[in-house]
Parts: sequence; structure tokens; C-alpha cells
Amino acid sequence: MLSRQKALLLAMRRLGGSASRLRLAKLLFPLRQEASGLPGASKYDFVPFKFGPYSFTMRHELNDLARDGYLSNEDEREIRLEVLGRECALNIQRPLATAVTYVTDRYGSESEDSLIDLVYRRFPWYSMNSERRSVDRVPRPVADRAVYTIGYEAVSLEELFNQLLRSGVTSILDVRSNPVSRRFGFHKSTLQAVSLGLGIEYSHWPELGTSTHDRGRVNDDFRSEELFSEYRGRVMSDQQERLNELARAICSRPSVLLCLEADPQTCHRWHLAGMVSPMSALPVIHLSVEESP
Repeated sequence: MLSRQKALLLAMRRLGGSASRLRLAKLLFPLRQEASGLPGASKYDFVPFKFGPYSFTMRHELNDLARDGYLSNEDEREIRLEVLGRECALNIQRPLATAVTYVTDRYGSESEDSLIDLVYRRFPWYSMNSERRSVDRVPRPVADRAVYTIGYEAVSLEELFNQLLRSGVTSILDVRSNPVSRRFGFHKSTLQAVSLGLGIEYSHWPELGTSTHDRGRVNDDFRSEELFSEYRGRVMSDQQERLNELARAICSRPSVLLCLEADPQTCHRWHLAGMVSPMSALPVIHLSVEESP
């Protein structure tokens, strides 16, 4: 079990064994800061959502913990800690347990509204998508037009979207041939749903990707340079109309080409961006994911 899941269970235990999803999220958000320097402590990342910082990953893992008997999650709002979860909550490293204790002692008696207000005051970034009328929302950045690209390798779903929001991107152009992932959040259906929730358009361009078969050919005898050379030739000859459509999409609104690799030079999006740039008369900008606010 991940350390962040144990921390979640311990927070539930210290809250008396029950809490709303909203309250739990607002308590685990300050824990992210308190536990950030602890060795081996994984953390939940958050994005600006309807009522402040929200973690889609935490929601997913709450469902997993309920499935495995650590929690009961029958009520969509209220979560309850089961016996198995109470026992597992005590199997946590002392430094992380100390951080959980500090956060629950300091903020555990606060109401949901006061917790949200506290976050907005200290971290105004998370007010961007707030539905509370009384909140002064920070302006949403809007990028200049360019051929942006980004890779999601080794980052969380929330870190990726924080970077897109910071950069002012309003449209994801998924250029993976097969948009699946073993990691939560990067399967096409989930990515599309989260994009919609955060006000970012999503579209899939499988014809402009590289197939699993082609990528599997890269070895000592067949180098990536050869793969990308073949890729450029195929796209220019067989997908000219889709390239034109992609260029029009990029010109119409701030858009990003999305694929896996963190280093764009090891990804076909580097070459795709190079083809689209002269067609759109826009520069290429490769985005990298910075630490979340």
C-alpha cells in the first residue's frame, strides 16, 4: 500500500472514523506540504476545481480502498473507516504519522467552508475554477498561439493539468496511436473526462501517432532515427489532410500535442511539431511539468 493511502487511513482514524470526501480532500491538501520532504512519502497532487484543490487520483484510490475493504463508500458524500482500515492506519512510518497528526490536530475541527476559505487565502491558484460566488477567482491564463507539446511520463494527472492551466493551454491534441496507460488518468476516457471538468478541450488524433508495433522495432539493429524518418515520410505522404486539420486546430486556440515521453526529442511529437510549425507559421514550444503549486 502506498504511503499516501496509509496517511489517508490514519487521517480518517483521527477524524473519528468518518468524513466527507470534501473534508478529507481539504485535510490531505495541507498534508501535501507537511510531508513533501519526508523520504519515501508519496503524496496526492491537486488541481483547481469547483471547491478548491481536488485530486482525481485520491478519488480513484478511495474507490480502490473501498473495494478492498479498508473503507465503506456506499454514501457518495460520507466515507467510513472499516476495521481493516483502522489496523492498516497504524502501520505507517513515524515521520509521516507525525505529519498526519499535526494536520488533523490543526485543521480537524475546522468546518468545510472555513477549510476552503483558508486554502483560497493561502493558495489563491486553487480559486481559479471555484463555483463559490463570494470568491475572487484568479484569472485563468491564456497562452499565445504556438505549437506546444508535452509528455506525461513520470508525472501525476494533476501535475500535468496544473502545468497546462499555468501555461494557458485550452485544448489537448492527443497524438498517441493507442491512448491507453497502466497509470491512472492517462487512458483516453479518463483524460477526456478530466479535461472536460477543467474546461480544456480534448481530441484524439490516432493517425498521427506511432504504433506499438513500430516502437517495438527499435533495437540495436533498428534505431529510433530510422523509425522517425519512416514516420515523417508516412505522415507527409498519407496524412496530409490530417496535418492540415491539425495546423488549423493549433491556429484556432492554444493547443498542446500530448504523448508519453518527457524528453520531446525521444518522441514522435518532436517531429510532428516540426512538420506543423511551418504550416501554421507558429513557433514550437516544448512544455515541461513543473512542481505543482
